[in-house]
Parts: sequence; C-alpha cells; structure tokens
Amino acid sequence: MNYPRYDYSGHRVAVIGGTQGTGLAIAHTFADAGADVVVTGAQHLTGFYDADLSRFHYRQVALEHQESIVDFAGRVDRVDVLVVAGGPEVASQLPASDREFLAEASRLGLVGPVQIARRLRHQLSASAAQGGGAVVLTPTASRWWSVGTTPTAVTDAAMTAGVVDLAETLGRHGVRANACLTERPAAPAYHVQIGRSAPHTSGTLMARPRRVRGSLAEATRAAVVDVVQFLGSAGAAGITGQTLRVG
Repeated sequence: MNYPRYDYSGHRVAVIGGTQGTGLAIAHTFADAGADVVVTGAQHLTGFYDADLSRFHYRQVALEHQESIVDFAGRVDRVDVLVVAGGPEVASQLPASDREFLAEASRLGLVGPVQIARRLRHQLSASAAQGGGAVVLTPTASRWWSVGTTPTAVTDAAMTAGVVDLAETLGRHGVRANACLTERPAAPAYHVQIGRSAPHTSGTLMARPRRVRGSLAEATRAAVVDVVQFLGSAGAAGITGQTLRVG
C-alpha cells in the first residue's frame, strides 16, 4: 500500500513543544520532508534535553506566559505551518487559585495555543505556500482545555469548539486551523484506524487506514504524525475548523 509523500522544501514549520515525544517525531518528519523547522521548549539551552536537536532551530517559549509568546512571535519572521504539540507546564504544588487563573486565561485565549496562533497570524497569512498558512493542534494541546480536573469528554468538546472559533478568527487572514485528537481504547491494539469527517477527495491518507506494527502508543504516534503532516499540506487547503480523530 502506498502512502502520501510530502515535499515541504522551502517551508518554515514551527513545532511548539517539539523537543520530545510526539512533538519531536513531528519535527523530524517535517525536516525529513525538506522543511526548515523551528522547535520550542521551556529550557534556555538545547543541552537540557535528551534528544539531539541539532537539525532544528531552537527557541525558548513558555505558553503559560503571554510575554513569552509575544517575544517569540516578534523573533519569528515567517511561518508556513504552526504545530502546537505542547501542553501546559503546571506545577503539582500550584495553588488552586493560580491553577484556576491559568485555566481561565487559557479558555479566554490569553495564553496557550490560541494566543500563539493569533500572535503569528500575520506571519502565517504571508505564507507563499500552496494552500496558505496552516495551524494544527495535536492531542497534547487538548490539555490546555483541561487545566484542573476536567473530564476527558468535556475537554475534547471544548477543544473542538475552540478550533472552530480559532478557524473563524484566522480565516479572515487566509489561514486555516485544524486539530487532531486520539481515541482512548480500552484494550491494546496493533493498528490505528484514522477516523475522518473530511471528504475522500481531501487525500488518500484520509481515505484508508494505516497499519503500523508495534505498541499502541507507537502506532498512535505514527498516525498523529501522518494526520498533522497532511493537515499542514496543500492537500488540506480546503479543510479548516475540523478536529480529526485518530483511533
């Protein structure tokens, strides 16, 4: 079975939270496809991370702080694809009042994924890439809608609604916004079915399942990476405000 191969040569891709886990896998995949990739993390230097980040540009940014987001946006001259693959860094001993303040700020879009997407709207709208600029939120980004003890179902619904609102806001600038969520199966599995709400014409990736040998976590990560790369491509130019499920 043949799967889509993407050419991101000449594209600038920013992966927020791209120093580990799925974010790092996404960054490598875009770099393998020829993109110029910027990854972000909370540390001052890349030496604090276990992963080798030498093939990427590195920028420090903390999505919990608006001033950090503003500073990052001011240092980035262009972005074709923005991927948010980082969740909130909330200390376990953080007082309930401070946690609720962060949660409310996130819901209002003052910090987190919505804020950084809005701050980069001009760079994204200026993208010369076919299909224009794109914002993609990963399953990790859903944690911004659940700072606290919000049930998973409520979190997913809030993120889905948030993506619709973000797409409407960015659409005025010619930028599309979509997201990816993962199912939470009760039993282990060795394959992942990519669910879809988009038309079959959106691309072969969305039209048939992909089987990945290995653990459930590995298979799910591979599927998320595939969906993110598709949503950032010209093949998804007509898709915005959608949350695709992997599982």
